[in-house]
Amino acid sequence: MPALWTNAGSGDWGTISNWNSDNPGYVAGNVNTGPAPRLPNNSNLDWVKLQNSGGGTVTISSGAQTVRKFYTQQPVNIAGGSLSVNYVPGSGGQFDLPSEFNNTVTLASGAAYSAHTTQVDGGGGRFNINGGTVTFRTINLASHASNPGKIVMGGDVTFTPSTLGVSGTAVIQSTGSLAQAGSLDLGAASRTFTISDGAPLVDVSIQTAITGAGGFTKDGAGALQFTGSNTYSGGTVVMAGSLSVSGASAKLGTGNVTVQGTAAGTALTIQGGVSNAINDGAMLSLAGGGAAGVADQGYANLASGVNEIVHALSLNGVLQIAGSYGATGSGAANISDEYFKGAGIISVISLAGDFNANGVVDMADYVLWRENVGQAAGTLANDTTGGIVGNSQYNLWRANFGNVMGSGSGSQFSGAAVPEPTAIGLMLVSLAGFVSRRRVR
Repeated sequence: MPALWTNAGSGDWGTISNWNSDNPGYVAGNVNTGPAPRLPNNSNLDWVKLQNSGGGTVTISSGAQTVRKFYTQQPVNIAGGSLSVNYVPGSGGQFDLPSEFNNTVTLASGAAYSAHTTQVDGGGGRFNINGGTVTFRTINLASHASNPGKIVMGGDVTFTPSTLGVSGTAVIQSTGSLAQAGSLDLGAASRTFTISDGAPLVDVSIQTAITGAGGFTKDGAGALQFTGSNTYSGGTVVMAGSLSVSGASAKLGTGNVTVQGTAAGTALTIQGGVSNAINDGAMLSLAGGGAAGVADQGYANLASGVNEIVHALSLNGVLQIAGSYGATGSGAANISDEYFKGAGIISVISLAGDFNANGVVDMADYVLWRENVGQAAGTLANDTTGGIVGNSQYNLWRANFGNVMGSGSGSQFSGAAVPEPTAIGLMLVSLAGFVSRRRVR
C-alpha cells in the first residue's frame, strides 16, 4: 500500500505521526479501533511516496528503514541509520522502478542507502553523497534540456554491488538523449571511492562523465571501470584494487595519474580501443613493488594497440627519460616487467627545459636549474643536453621558455609564445650575465 507523508512540513521518518499509517485512536485489543500505528516497512509491502506540496525535508536520523518501493518529490536527508528499498525490477509491480529521486536526496557520512535500481530525475533530481555506503545495481541519471539528474560528491563513499536479484556489475549511467547528460560531479576536493569486492569481474562501472576540479582516488579491493569522457582535473590515484579504462572516448580526467598501492593486484588497466586515456600533459607514476621483476602491484596493464602519450613517467619515484616504455614483447625501447604488463606502450614526450616536469617551461625551472648547477647529468627532468648541470641546461631552458605541454592525442606543445623583449627579456639578459660570471670563476 502507499505510505504517504502527511506532515505539512519537515520531520523525522521515525515519527509515526508523520505518516498515514498513524492511528491516534488505536486501542490495543480493540479491533474496532483499527490497525496499530506503524512506520512504513517492507513486511507490509509499503511503497513510500513523499509528495507533499509543502515540500518539507524528511530526515532519517537513525534505525534501519526498509520499504518495498520509494519515490520522493521532497528533500530527503539520510543523516544516520539506513534506507533500504527491496523491490527488484521484474517482480510484478505496477510500476517497475524501485526508487526514484525527483528532488535532492542527501547521504551523510556513516549512513547507508540501498536499492537495486535508482533513477535520479532530470529537472530537479540530485543525489548528494557526503559519505556513507551506497549499495546498488543501477543508478540512472536522467538527461534533461538544462538540468539533468546528477550525483554530487561532498565526501568519500563506499560503493557495493547489490545482490538483490541476479548479481552483476553495479552501473552508474546517463539515460535518455536530451541536451545535457547526467553526470557525477566531484566538486572542488579529492574524493575517495572505496569499491567493495563482490562476485562480478567488474564490481562497479561508472559510465557517465565524471566532472569537477577535484581528484578521484580509487580504494578497496573491488574492480572499478571508467567508460566515460571524464573531465575532472584533480588527478587520479589508485590506492588498492584495479581501475580499468574501456571505450574509445574513455579518459582519466586531465590531471596526473598515480598507481601507488601496496597490495597485490593494485593496477591501472587500459583496454584495447581506448584512444587517449591519460592526458598528454600529465605525469604517470607507478610504484611497483611485490615480487621483483613481476608486474603484480603498482603497475599498468596496457592492451595491444595502446600507445599512451604522457609528459612525464615516474617509476618508484624516479623520473624517466623520454622514450617508449612497456613490458617484454611490447616493442618498447625501455622494457620493465616490474611496472608494465601487456603488449601496449607508454610514450614519454619530453618538454625540453621543463626541469620540474609540471608541463610548462617557466621561472620555476630556472630556480631548479640554479639550485642544481654542478650536479650530475640526469639530475633535472627533461634535460636533453646529457651533461653536468651548467650553462647548457640554462641555454636549453632559455630557448624553450614559455612552452607548454598540450593535451589531446598526438599533441606535444600548445601555443605559448616565447617572451617578448620587455621586462621578461631584460630579466633574461640579467640572468645571462649571471651565467657568464659563473663561467669565469
